[in-house]
Amino acid sequence: MIESLIKKLPNNKPAIIHSDFIVFGKKILLYKDKIKYLFEKHFENGLFLPSYTFGKKKIINFDKEQLSIGGLSNLFIKDKKISRIINPIHSYMYLNIKIKNNKSFTNRSFGIGSIFDYFVQNNMNWVNFGPSNNSAWTIFHHIETLCNVFYRKKIKINKMIIHKNKKKKIFYNYFARKYPNIKLNFDLAVKEMIKDKVLTRINFYDKNIIYGNCKQIVNYSILKIKKNEKYFIK
Repeated sequence: MIESLIKKLPNNKPAIIHSDFIVFGKKILLYKDKIKYLFEKHFENGLFLPSYTFGKKKIINFDKEQLSIGGLSNLFIKDKKISRIINPIHSYMYLNIKIKNNKSFTNRSFGIGSIFDYFVQNNMNWVNFGPSNNSAWTIFHHIETLCNVFYRKKIKINKMIIHKNKKKKIFYNYFARKYPNIKLNFDLAVKEMIKDKVLTRINFYDKNIIYGNCKQIVNYSILKIKKNEKYFIK
């Protein structure tokens, strides 16, 4: 089942995969080693997995296996072949690709120079393999930053990272919500992108398996936000 679904995902370019296997049932976790192998083999041109560290922790230790997200990320976090983007909130693990870990990847989540900008500029593919739309499409927050939407504001957060036994203070740039009652509505955007063939949905019962090219997603969404700045929220 999983193998046939993976084969339908584009692998001509590196992919960013946000995943949730619980939606397929708990028994699927019995095959986690095979699942890890299948994803690693299929995405030989590069694979990025979120290894986010949310919460109020001011010290993020990259020498330990810290992350606040599940799915494939949990399967790969102990793999010694994995490298990791050093970012105190929106870190990514990566495999089968070599990249320069730029300073701008470390001191910001979104916007020009961020890891999301790197995904876009290199025409990578974004894959949602199971999670709800509001959970999986973090790239939409990058678009909100590019458009400087009215319901978010630029702030700086003091963070400390530990990497290779060295401590480093980070003045982190973040695009935060202005109002606590802001509610996401990524379902509408995803639905329209599927309709307009910016995104492709793999039909498998009611499972949320969707993919698309990062640059096309960004360009499409910017045009939508210019017409309706509330495009991503209720």
